[in-house]
Amino acid sequence: MTFTATISEPNEPDAMPMWESFDHPTADDAYRAAKAHVHNTQQGDRIVDQGHGVYAIWSDDDGSARTPVATLVIAGAEQ
Repeated sequence: MTFTATISEPNEPDAMPMWESFDHPTADDAYRAAKAHVHNTQQGDRIVDQGHGVYAIWSDDDGSARTPVATLVIAGAEQ
């Protein structure tokens, strides 16, 4: 089994993903790839665990207001 990290719009889960990364050997590797992507593109954003492989990505640019800007899903895929 491999794992995929997918970042999508929070209010449009069926829309085309904003970013995807495939074929990670573990869920932790997929999460680390997504975390690195978020850090490299939006350093002020935070990833918050929602449970069961789902994470909210919150914008925290001004240090006070948190706005959901994306959803990260880590899912297993059969090889």
